[in-house]
Amino acid sequence: MDNATFDKLPSRTQLAYALGMASRLFGREQVLRHYRQIAPLARDRVGHGDVADPAANSWGGVWQVYRAE
Repeated sequence: MDNATFDKLPSRTQLAYALGMASRLFGREQVLRHYRQIAPLARDRVGHGDVADPAANSWGGVWQVYRAE
């Protein structure tokens, strides 16, 4: 699945797909144990992907992963 297709999926489907892929790589028990720890962050999508240009995103100086490239 490419990024454009993934981005069109509903957020619950995106999460299920990502957890399924991670489970295949690392094992279901390990993924679920770590997911329980980060679940609130994984479900918080406010401000992520609001605009096409990450520099203009509402996170401003906090959400600047695009600069890592």
